[in-house]
Amino acid sequence: MDGHATLRESSRPEGPRTVSARPYRSKKRRPVGVAELAVSSVQTTRIVHYVITEEQNTPKAAQTNTTPLSQPVDDQERGIEPPTGGASRDSAPTTVQRDRTFLYTGASSDQDVYLLRHLPYDDRDLYGHEDWTVWRALASDTHPAYFTSYPNRLLDARDDIYELDEVRSIVSPHEDELLRLYYTHFHPSLPILESRETFTRQVAARNVPASLLAAVYAAALDFWDGEDAVLTGMGRLRCSVFESTLREARTPSLRTVQALLIYLQLAPEHVREPNHPGFWPLTAQLVGIAQEIGLHADPQHWKVQPAERKLRRILWWSVYMQDKWCVAHHLDMK
Repeated sequence: MDGHATLRESSRPEGPRTVSARPYRSKKRRPVGVAELAVSSVQTTRIVHYVITEEQNTPKAAQTNTTPLSQPVDDQERGIEPPTGGASRDSAPTTVQRDRTFLYTGASSDQDVYLLRHLPYDDRDLYGHEDWTVWRALASDTHPAYFTSYPNRLLDARDDIYELDEVRSIVSPHEDELLRLYYTHFHPSLPILESRETFTRQVAARNVPASLLAAVYAAALDFWDGEDAVLTGMGRLRCSVFESTLREARTPSLRTVQALLIYLQLAPEHVREPNHPGFWPLTAQLVGIAQEIGLHADPQHWKVQPAERKLRRILWWSVYMQDKWCVAHHLDMK
């Protein structure tokens, strides 16, 4: 008896008839190696890749990366070290700088990557001058990575992006308690920031924009059980994040993405409409900013700090999940 007959005979149920999945009947070759991504929930802090092959149908945890995101590795704990002495052409290798903006140069941009590769770069992979600098993050024939860097003063930037006094005054003197609440309750579900100690140090050095600090405080207030007077500042904090991130779209950075991601997780201040009006356009803005700073590109071999390399991966997958969730929720696309 041939193999096809054996398959038909063995697949016939002997007991009561049961409903089963329709067998694969295409005459084409059956695809193999189909990857399934486990559905992520707010409690999920471990990314597990499930691989299904034709020989084995049981899920198998991939060995590439099984480190829980709520327990970042050392690079993420240390955070990104901003350049000392202000931004300059010597500031690489990090794109997170107070006074400069790094925009990713894609294959279809006005500055073609296959032309940029012929520029005479120096030993730091930089070319240009203070007002326009090209940074070669990865020299490759197949997947090159280039950034164009500009001082923020040429991009209609705000002068008060890093002015934190107004945000602090809204919650003073409870800043430390709110940071504790954020890292205790919010951060484990969305671990997109560095450790609490590192973040506190960056805030003290004014390397964190006001939009991100306001988003952290607003998220922490959802868990506040102290005096009610502090809760009156919730509306001001939310407005600060919303207005600041809109203006920061002209000078986007990883910090802008972090602020928007946190803001988009907040529950409506006044629950009148379950669909949370305005969050779908904000998600579109988030995706656009993420692509403009190159989060969609694989930074594995880029000449950046290890902490930034890891943060870019975490932020891109967070943006991806936010976008897909909004598509399913707002557009009813399964």
